[in-house]
Amino acid sequence: MTTQQEKNVIYIKEKDDKTQGPLTELFHSRNITKIIEFLIIFQEYDYNKKEISKGSNVSFRHTLNAIKILEETQIIKQTRKIGHAHLYKYNTQNETAKLIHNLYINLACDRATRNAEKQKPDDPIIVIC
Repeated sequence: MTTQQEKNVIYIKEKDDKTQGPLTELFHSRNITKIIEFLIIFQEYDYNKKEISKGSNVSFRHTLNAIKILEETQIIKQTRKIGHAHLYKYNTQNETAKLIHNLYINLACDRATRNAEKQKPDDPIIVIC
């Protein structure tokens, strides 16, 4: 049983009357997930838009759109400005970003475990998660 308030949190009505869940709203683009993965893997550093584009293998135009969305949702944050270049980093202080990070780690561990189980017994793989 869900209350009306929970239903309002789960689904967001768009202007064109299409219903979207919060994951669809955040991950509506494969480019966003590629950028999130790049910034999670290399979260100890900050990057400008061009570096994010190159490192995540996403076109610069799509990177600009994704950065705007990720910054609005506070998944990434601007860390500093060098000349005209803004540098960004994965926001490890944001609760949503922490959950996404944990989901990423769990999915990676599950994938590694499945791959290890498929290996031949004479060629073992050690998975530490």
